[in-house]
Amino acid sequence: MIPMTMGWLQRRGSTRKRRAVLVALGGVVVGTVAAGAVYAWDDERVTADVERRTNELASTLRTGLATPVESLFSISAYLQIPREMGLSSQQFQTFCKPAIDRHPEIAGLEWFPLVDSAERATFEKFVGNEQPAFRITEPTRAGDMVAAVARDFHVPLTLMYPVVPPVSGLDLAFDPRRLAFVERALQTGQITLSDRFALVEDPPDVLSVAAYAPVTAAHWVPRDAGVPAFSRGVAVALFRLNPLVLSMVGGEHTQGIVFELWDPSAREEARLIHRSGSPPSEARQHSADIPFVDRTYRLVVYSTEPRGGWLPLLAFLFSAAGVWVTAGYLDARSRASRLLRKAQRLGQYQVESRIASGGMGTIYRARHALMRRPTAIKIANAEQAASIFEKEVLLTSSLTHPNTVMVYDFGRGENGTFYYAMEFIDGYDLEELVQMHGPVPAGRAIRLLLQACGALAEAHQRGLIHRDIKPSNLMVTERGGVRDFLKVLDFGLAKPQVAPSDVAASVSAGFAGTPGYLAPEVIAGRPASEVSDIFSLGAVAFYLVAGHGPFSQAKSVAEALTLALTRDPQVPADVPPALASVIVACLSREPQGRPRSMQALSERLRHAMEECPPWTAQDAERWWAAHPHPGRGVQSPTMKTFVPEGGRISSSLERTAS
Repeated sequence: MIPMTMGWLQRRGSTRKRRAVLVALGGVVVGTVAAGAVYAWDDERVTADVERRTNELASTLRTGLATPVESLFSISAYLQIPREMGLSSQQFQTFCKPAIDRHPEIAGLEWFPLVDSAERATFEKFVGNEQPAFRITEPTRAGDMVAAVARDFHVPLTLMYPVVPPVSGLDLAFDPRRLAFVERALQTGQITLSDRFALVEDPPDVLSVAAYAPVTAAHWVPRDAGVPAFSRGVAVALFRLNPLVLSMVGGEHTQGIVFELWDPSAREEARLIHRSGSPPSEARQHSADIPFVDRTYRLVVYSTEPRGGWLPLLAFLFSAAGVWVTAGYLDARSRASRLLRKAQRLGQYQVESRIASGGMGTIYRARHALMRRPTAIKIANAEQAASIFEKEVLLTSSLTHPNTVMVYDFGRGENGTFYYAMEFIDGYDLEELVQMHGPVPAGRAIRLLLQACGALAEAHQRGLIHRDIKPSNLMVTERGGVRDFLKVLDFGLAKPQVAPSDVAASVSAGFAGTPGYLAPEVIAGRPASEVSDIFSLGAVAFYLVAGHGPFSQAKSVAEALTLALTRDPQVPADVPPALASVIVACLSREPQGRPRSMQALSERLRHAMEECPPWTAQDAERWWAAHPHPGRGVQSPTMKTFVPEGGRISSSLERTAS
């Protein structure tokens, strides 16, 4: 066709007409090519946006689904606290109430002991002393509750909050499906999650799941009751999924998308957990896995943006003004490139690369635009994390001790993203230091601990309790030519100390910190204090000299909490006695048995240093020469660059950054 057109122009038209037709023909060709390119670019953009939105939504759901499970860990540990007088139904309800007030998506917290058939009458009589109408029951087809039939064993609902009298005594053994979850939890020693179901008191579209936590050594029966201990069983938490999911992903998080949440391991009719709407035909989609207790949920996100809906108009514009549209397209790409470079800037900081990511925030390496100083930038993943970050910034920036991580700045980017900038630290956190190079000498451990004591003493003097002291929140580096310089990181869980008069009001079924390093009184529900930070620092000292934590033999989080409540750890025999006695004092299960302050602990550590083999500045210099940190000398092939990101388990479960 083009040769025919050229011939017609040669015969009929002037040079100007020929040029106009050629430009128009070129515009059509260029417009068609450009339209195809823009279509492909738009498809790729929407696909990338769906992937990004999926990852953000998955991160939010991981954090939200994990948070209520903290109460189940608390109940499991609470049941296993040794007690002479047993545990009354009223005490159980008082302990559970704050958790359900804080998490309305929790429908109930319950205790089901195992009862052998031969002990059924004894059990019913014992529980009946406190609950007169109690008996082991099961439902009929009509929904009435009748006495449970004889079985080899029973799993009756004995303690619960909130109290629902009609289901008191319900025997889980009547339902093979529920009994299978109980048996799996007890056999594996791990929490087991059920398929979704609808509670009797809820509408059919409000779905719930039950989490079963194994309990092997409950102390709820008084020792002098003259009946078996009934110490094995399961603690159960009922979660309403719909309000839990909707509370996390509402508003702008779901604009322009439709999402579904699936449980692939459930029976077929129970696999769909939540659907926010009907996905359009030929929608771009992306999926992500979300671990939840012992299952992995599947998140599928669909874009509601139509595929190429505006391209016919674009093709018309290209056909009518080919070169101009092509120039406009190139100009649009240039503007997009400039916007991308602008997006890589937060305030006065140029973002260089991502270092780590967690449920609450993402850490980037950055550089100040004018001073060119390396900086760590922590960016909130979601708006609800911004208030937590702001609290962390204000608390940390109020501290001036040289062994506390320094905060430079905080603010919001042009798109409203909350961020804060802190000093960038090259070196090892104490967890990796021990994992890579083994236990540290006693003299070196004392020098590191003394620096931590100094930073925490300042925080305590300002009324702040750190609440999450652990090896990964203490980092060793070089500063100003000084080797083995320690930095205390992550004041995200720090809170003002609770006055003694407020203790009763502060007890709840939740806590914050990391199992294995939490003080027993915090696990039991009492508020954190200076001496609970001292317990945690004592556990860090144990880790440094032993190469493992004081409760590392625990196979689960619940077991770690139980060991902290019931067992005194044994310091290895090769640790010098002077240092071992300090560690034992710090790890006393009774708060009054520990050093009363960080200053008192520092004094004891200095006395212990006199009886331990010394660790000198020359020793530190030789060690760092053999193990240089990144960017200086020969880099260790297994060593990484670390920044103060956190890595805590909030309320015993949520792993936010590791």
